[in-house]
Amino acid sequence: MKRLTIIAIIIFTLFAGSVVYGRVISRIKVDLYSVYFYTKYKLSPTSIDYVITNFGPGNIRFLKSVDIVLDNEGRVAGVQFIYQLPDGFKRKTFLTNIIGWTFKKAKRRGISKKIVLRLVTTEELNIPW
Repeated sequence: MKRLTIIAIIIFTLFAGSVVYGRVISRIKVDLYSVYFYTKYKLSPTSIDYVITNFGPGNIRFLKSVDIVLDNEGRVAGVQFIYQLPDGFKRKTFLTNIIGWTFKKAKRRGISKKIVLRLVTTEELNIPW
């Protein structure tokens, strides 16, 4: 019994000592007209029809937020975006191998939506918000 207790304390100490906290480096709200992501793949990164990876003027209203994810060395690890279609379900999509993106700001009276843009660390993805 003593041996089991000591092992449990050691394991708990290892897990409690290795907790890494996620960080939001920057957060802004921007009025956007369209959002496009470019990956290393020639085709669309998803072949499923109900997953949206680019948000043009027609479907920008579905986009809720965009997270640009940085690794521990400050390089872009990927992009996560959250959107909600008219069916009511929120969807999170994480794209890796990003080589670029385009955020087009809205003109005066064009179609637009206020989107939350965040710059986060990889640990922040595990924390729901």
